[in-house]
Amino acid sequence: MIVLDEWARTRYGAILFEQIRPAMEAGGQLIILSTANGMANWFYETWSKSVAGLMSFFTVFLPWWARPGRTAAWYEQERRNSNDSNKFKENYPSTPIEAFRASGNVRFDHAWIEAQAKNIRPGIPPSEWPASLRGVPGLSVFKLPEYGHRYIIPADVAEGKETSNYDAAPVIDADTWEEVARLHGQWEPDLFAQWLMALGRTYGTLVENTNYPASSPKHWEEHNAVVIPERNNHGHAVLVTLKMKGYEPVGLGHDGAPGWETNGKTKPEGIDLLAQALREVYITIHDATTLNEMSVYKKLKKGTTGAEPPFYDDLVMAWSIGLSYLQLQLVRKTSRKLTAMPSPLAAYRG
Repeated sequence: MIVLDEWARTRYGAILFEQIRPAMEAGGQLIILSTANGMANWFYETWSKSVAGLMSFFTVFLPWWARPGRTAAWYEQERRNSNDSNKFKENYPSTPIEAFRASGNVRFDHAWIEAQAKNIRPGIPPSEWPASLRGVPGLSVFKLPEYGHRYIIPADVAEGKETSNYDAAPVIDADTWEEVARLHGQWEPDLFAQWLMALGRTYGTLVENTNYPASSPKHWEEHNAVVIPERNNHGHAVLVTLKMKGYEPVGLGHDGAPGWETNGKTKPEGIDLLAQALREVYITIHDATTLNEMSVYKKLKKGTTGAEPPFYDDLVMAWSIGLSYLQLQLVRKTSRKLTAMPSPLAAYRG
């Protein structure tokens, strides 16, 4: 058995880990434990990858009440005696998100992230998924498709190499803004398009065709979920594959062309919409990896925002694309300019 203690505060944690790991090749147990020390370190990165299933560690979180004898009254007294509320929650956390409070100038307030922490869940076992999804890699399913619900699938597209960013696509209930599934991995653009089509067909919905006389029986048509790939760089290859395969519908951007263009104007607008949706608790996030990305997303120099290495923001960008698309649909429907994001049911229903 190897025990690495307070590993979040070890300067050379990544290097030492690679030297220690070969000792476990013949079997044994490796335990890495620590008080959290923000998010810009190897310990947090390893925790996040393990939660996402990208590493084989089994994660265990011990909240402040795990130690016998600690009560709510004890906690409140200790909190009042602390001079630094952030450090207090780091040492006496209630959730992993609270423990791993990001240092630095984060874009999304800690309280907004913590409000979503209670929604995090492991997902439905693959054996219970629809057959059309069981071969899709990098997928987590939190809710199965529901009759009468409409879904959108915004997608942030990467290069597909091991050293590149990730392809990311949440499946969002367009009426309630709840995350029902999440696709996350590194694929060639045409493969990513295939997984998006599988999701879109599975999360389709039945829509009444009103072109028939009122006296005739109702006629229903099955519509795929709207897929909205980013129309930047490798996103063009995804759009080409969708077109070649005849997939519809593909979401239209501000200019009426398929896909969503991320630029100096649409990116900050989308991030602002996501900030409002988190602050007002309009959205429901079930995926731990998504929430981790949101918790380390920062305000950068020169007024931009993003994730600093070694962290990623692909799921953040996918969510901002999704909310921007929903707002655009309301603008097109009502022919009025919006300065803020309305509540979910008002934004897309009808």
